[in-house]
Amino acid sequence: MGLPDASRLSRLGVAQCAALAARLRAIELDAEQVGEISSIGASLLDPLRPPMRRWHLRRRTDPLAFAMRLLVFGDPITTQQARAALGNFPLERLLDCGLVVAQGDGAVVSPFLLNIVDRGESLYVVCDDLTQGEGAVMGAGHTTADLCNAAGPAARLSRALDLGCGAGTIALVVARGVSHVIGTDINPRAILLARFNAALNGISNVEFRQGDLFQPVAGETFELIVSQPPFVARPDGAPERTWLHGGRRGDELPLTLFSQLLPHLARGGRAVVLVEWPEVDDEPLQDRVRAALRAKTPMADTEANLLLLKAPSTDLDDYCTAYAVNEVCELGAVFEARAMERRDHLAGLRIRALHLAYTIVQRRGAPSEKVWTETVAILPLGRARVIAPHIDQRIATRDLLAADSPNLLSATLQIPPGVTFTHLETGKVRIDFPDLLAPVEVNQAAAMLVSAIHEAATVGEAANRIAASLHGADATSKVLAGVRQALELGILRIASP
Repeated sequence: MGLPDASRLSRLGVAQCAALAARLRAIELDAEQVGEISSIGASLLDPLRPPMRRWHLRRRTDPLAFAMRLLVFGDPITTQQARAALGNFPLERLLDCGLVVAQGDGAVVSPFLLNIVDRGESLYVVCDDLTQGEGAVMGAGHTTADLCNAAGPAARLSRALDLGCGAGTIALVVARGVSHVIGTDINPRAILLARFNAALNGISNVEFRQGDLFQPVAGETFELIVSQPPFVARPDGAPERTWLHGGRRGDELPLTLFSQLLPHLARGGRAVVLVEWPEVDDEPLQDRVRAALRAKTPMADTEANLLLLKAPSTDLDDYCTAYAVNEVCELGAVFEARAMERRDHLAGLRIRALHLAYTIVQRRGAPSEKVWTETVAILPLGRARVIAPHIDQRIATRDLLAADSPNLLSATLQIPPGVTFTHLETGKVRIDFPDLLAPVEVNQAAAMLVSAIHEAATVGEAANRIAASLHGADATSKVLAGVRQALELGILRIASP
């Protein structure tokens, strides 16, 4: 079918974009309504999902159902149904700009896809069907909302960068908390769609520039950099997909990104990058990323803290099967060959596992701060709820661990809200976390130490009391060692103000 003409979208002026968005909100075209339909067949591979979703929508005769068929699920409707969906908004406007096209039988449908992101008020993101060609532009993917939650600034910022912005989703989401956002992408089609989406949502503090990685923002710095770069390994002979492939192994482009990152990060600024990293040889992932940071920026080892929140490994067999069927869009011999080619490719590169990880670089704010690197195992992304305050807390904790013992002794620590302790028959204590970390087991003495620290005004107060009962010259150092371990495991954290 090929990609539709995105250049005509600009024919829909600012006033018309506002009127269209207002109509869609009036009929409650939002993430909740679309999510109800999207949940049908959610456990199936992508090509198997449409029939039952369309079956349920076709049984309805309300404007919302017509709008979902027309714009979200690619199911043609009659012009009469389209007019019912659009109300007073002229269908002819959408036909003229190409957001909707007429078919030979008189039915109409959008050749694009409309993604909806729930950010209080619905954010509408027009993007491409990713099966339609090399230049297709990604909208809000499965992990986009997760990345936005992780990156969202707690306090208002001046400047942010969405690197590899695609249809502009992340830039438009973070624009609420940033004075000026820039989105960049190597694909000129992405810039067209992103600019249209900014107009559609009435967002004026975002600008989009075309170019490779940081080239469009040469010499500029940002308090926040967010990116989900292409990171899928490309087998030899596989069709190129700009939005998908990160290189032959998959991590070549992400590593290049990190090699160029630090000069564009303002002092005290943060980069949040989501990558599915290949596990290869015996080199720890954090060492590979740290080496990339210093490749072109020697100051990285003195100015950049590195935190990886790493999810459990992806099943390689399921991974290859899913990407093959989404590439071929049908089952059969071609699909089977593509799936095996992908699996052969990973095996040939000695990739043992793949891990989705929030890869966070924090440029230190003061020369006196010590630089650190840490990897934290988290729950699978579907279960882990990573939000910016979690990252703030982890960075503050790691800064405290990097500081001298007097800083730790004067700190006030607490057990995070929602954490539960269960005494096991083995004599161990299992500690469960509410939203991010996997459960851990500790001995009873460690659990008692954590409780004592939680109840004390400072670590030093608890340490003195515990040390007195232990009657040993090195009692305080033992207590501090236990506190450090509890902080590393996430059982203790810096108390909230």
